Amino acid sequence: MERKVENVAESKKGMGMTETWMRKHDLLLIAATRNPFTQAIRDATLPLSSFNNWLGQEYWLAKRAFVPFLSTLLQKARHESNDIVQVIQTGIGLQNDKISWLEREAEKLHVSLDSVVPYQPTIDYSKLLESLTDDDYTAALSILWATQTVYHRTFAHCLSEGSRTPEEMKEACRKWGGDAQGDYCLSLQRTADGALEKAPRDVIVKAEVTLLEFLEISVQFWNNVVNKCMQPNAF
Repeated sequence: MERKVENVAESKKGMGMTETWMRKHDLLLIAATRNPFTQAIRDATLPLSSFNNWLGQEYWLAKRAFVPFLSTLLQKARHESNDIVQVIQTGIGLQNDKISWLEREAEKLHVSLDSVVPYQPTIDYSKLLESLTDDDYTAALSILWATQTVYHRTFAHCLSEGSRTPEEMKEACRKWGGDAQGDYCLSLQRTADGALEKAPRDVIVKAEVTLLEFLEISVQFWNNVVNKCMQPNAF
């Protein structure tokens, strides 16, 4: 997919850089958040076995990618403002809570988390986060905002008016698409916008290019998850 990053240092008057990016790349954002997996949850057409397979991929990603990513980001930002440190620490707490929930849910549904084999987009997602650990914290903070916002919008769609989300899947949707996640995304957005306002052009370019890479991987991730999940013996 062609990437457009011209004029990245110029957001519209009164609009933060993150909102500018979301409007500029709205088609890719829609593709990432209105994906076939969560659409099937919303329509009550996703088999529970497929949902279970997603739990495994999500757990692998949380443990192998997000925990190290957040820990490194906290170290990079430890000398910055208290707001930046606090929003990262909040993210670590939310991530640990989600990992615990995934473990409980997997036990309840008899899903073996020890035998999870990551799909290629899951690996690509992990590599993308890892690639940010050597960069200025601003780009990493921007991608943290992007990842959490995409997940929130994705699962909030499963709870919106007209949804037929099955009861056994609603807790996951509330975990990622509920008000607590939404409030955290807003805090992240404000913090990322503040950091981007002070960032040099090359950092802003890097952040936007990485945002596009993340959105493209997200589309592949959800498409791959739904396709793999519909196959027998996906794990």
